[in-house]
Amino acid sequence: MKKLLISTLLLLLCITTGYAQQKVYIHLNDGTKLEYYVWQIDSINFEEDVPLTTPATAEYVDLGLSVKWANFNLGAETESGLGFLVGWGDITGKNHSTELKYFPVEEPTGHIVAGKYDIATQLWKDQWRLPTTQEIQELIDDCNWEWETVDGVGGYRVSGKAEGTGNIFLPVTGKRSGETTSDDTQGFYWSGMLNMGNVRNAMGLNLSESEKMVIALERYLGLAIRPVYGKYVVPVTVTLNEPTSINYTNVKLGATLGGDYQDVVTSYGIFIAKSIEALDMEATSTKRTDGKPTSDSFSYTFSYLEEGGTYYYCAFAQVNGAYVYSDTLSVTLLTHFPVPEYVDLGLSVKWAKWNMGASNDKEVGGYYGWGDNTGSLKSSYNSDYAKGNTSTNIAGTNYDLAYVKWGDKWRMPSQAEYDELVNKCTWTFTRNYEGTGISGYIVNGKPGSGMENNTIFFPRAGYETIKGSKMYWDSDADYWTSECQEGSVKAYYVTLKGATLQKHTSDKNVMIPIRAIYAEATSGSSGSGSGTGGDTPGGDTPGGDTPGGDTPGGDTPGGNTNIKVGTAVDLGLSVKWADINVGAEYSSDYGNYYAWGETEPKNDYSFENYSFHIEGTTDKNKKESYVDIGTDIKGTEYDVAHVKWGGTWRMPSEKEVFELINKCTWDWTDGGYKITGPSGKSIFLPAVGFYNGTNLSGEFTQAKYWTSAVNEYKDTYYAYGRDLYFVYSTNDHNVGSHQRFLGCAIRPVKP
Repeated sequence: MKKLLISTLLLLLCITTGYAQQKVYIHLNDGTKLEYYVWQIDSINFEEDVPLTTPATAEYVDLGLSVKWANFNLGAETESGLGFLVGWGDITGKNHSTELKYFPVEEPTGHIVAGKYDIATQLWKDQWRLPTTQEIQELIDDCNWEWETVDGVGGYRVSGKAEGTGNIFLPVTGKRSGETTSDDTQGFYWSGMLNMGNVRNAMGLNLSESEKMVIALERYLGLAIRPVYGKYVVPVTVTLNEPTSINYTNVKLGATLGGDYQDVVTSYGIFIAKSIEALDMEATSTKRTDGKPTSDSFSYTFSYLEEGGTYYYCAFAQVNGAYVYSDTLSVTLLTHFPVPEYVDLGLSVKWAKWNMGASNDKEVGGYYGWGDNTGSLKSSYNSDYAKGNTSTNIAGTNYDLAYVKWGDKWRMPSQAEYDELVNKCTWTFTRNYEGTGISGYIVNGKPGSGMENNTIFFPRAGYETIKGSKMYWDSDADYWTSECQEGSVKAYYVTLKGATLQKHTSDKNVMIPIRAIYAEATSGSSGSGSGTGGDTPGGDTPGGDTPGGDTPGGDTPGGNTNIKVGTAVDLGLSVKWADINVGAEYSSDYGNYYAWGETEPKNDYSFENYSFHIEGTTDKNKKESYVDIGTDIKGTEYDVAHVKWGGTWRMPSEKEVFELINKCTWDWTDGGYKITGPSGKSIFLPAVGFYNGTNLSGEFTQAKYWTSAVNEYKDTYYAYGRDLYFVYSTNDHNVGSHQRFLGCAIRPVKP
């Protein structure tokens, strides 16, 4: 309103340039019209009104209730004094308008108890505040009320029912409407609670000689204030929900709000940390939403966490500047490599009870290339495995998958340790291990060691090609050792045959199970490959899986083999679209968020934290504030899809996104769009929202996916990247431009 008035007056002053005889007319609320020639006005200033002169703060009286009550009204000096008659939310105490738009100055969004519009809090400070309706009702129900006259003023003597409690006097005050005060036979006192059924009104106490009750009154009316003393207990609860979508590096955490949350909550969220001691909303990973909640439940997906890590988390809601917290719970993420039990068989080392990648001894587990310390490498090139290794034995090194994943004394076994296992233990073949349908060998501890009853099981799982084809399943029990041939692309594995052991070599790029041991690392292993069977060609050796046939189209992940590579879906367009986002495990998973041109996710997607922000610049909308990395980055070092997935994968162009929009059918389902192409095949784009700074916005209802292009349509290009965006509420899906530092999802394409 103030801005409008200033603009109007300035406009009038400008008009006088051509019309020097024009006047300024000012119309007051009471109908008065003031007029001045422009030349009579020197200046127009808006200044803060002189605040109320507040008398000494009252004493509080214990009536045996949940809060203590002041012994006189705000603005009075004696118990019979009326004090101020103020509009609801008017902390100046001087606003006599009958226009609701001034009460308070901002539109009310909820209760004002103990907040910036609580006049008792603002003038008396400490824990003084307006009462709630519940506290007024408690005063009515749990105290004795007797009508009496004090200093010629009628009112109620209110006394506590419990022995030793005090009393207060509530005088009739009347009420003020504009400049007129009336109803001097009744008392009216404001609470700090808005009438949520009709926000034109707020709740107050009405008392007369015949009755006392809580009623709703127009907010502009001037009523008396009888403050209470005591911390405001927020009528809101926050309860954590069970975690969902628990994966290897991400989890969805949610909470439910209880109580009168719609009226008082101004922000809410969840924070998470690796320990209870580190759990701090300001210092740990926090996701929050500012504004009033739209429902009683909220949730966020926390990504890029430590695989298999245990995290502690807590939810919060902010109410009138204070925070309400939930209990603290913990969640443990999945791991591709659950740490096994180790079993003492009476040998020089202890053996894992199950294979790597399994979670118990009834599972086969995973298949891995030799020297792959990630457990996910699927390259057809031997040189990609144990890259940089110069030793013939990787046990206990950073090339040893068991040591890397589990640490401590875990490592891969040597050939000699397999010899000991075969020659000193009792082996029994089973066709159906404990009803699993898996065949293999049960190994009992060394006779005479006292460990004869301890057992482990080796399944006959064969091996896999890099394309995932299983070979010699239910026939051979093949297992890598920690040793390789010196200067060769081949490493040693064993084939267990009960009481006999065959030793072979294979290309490192063949996927073979690993059974770890628990012991100190050994040194000086021969790596000779001696033993029965030699390097048998064909038949039972998984060697010969050479580059070519099993190469997955050159789409080996580059630089970050922990990120899953998606599958190309032919929608019948000019390019094939991936079925998942970069960093996702499945189609509805959000994956990672990236600023335009960056190739790593992070916690803060702000202008200042953007890699290509030019230091010292402050205008986030100007191209001069950004490093020029090109107007189209597809296939370059700045293309995260190409960097993470390799091969011919890349970010989509603006033209390819328009094609996806215009040639496909978009159907909203389960928190995202199912997009069906001319071929009849579909992909799913989840509503991932986007990050601005540390805040995730629009989750579940909208999304932004980067294209490879900047906005070249205006002179501010380089400051904006082009993106595919959609908004569920308006069924809008199109190409837009947004600031490059925002964190958006990536859905790759390939020819």
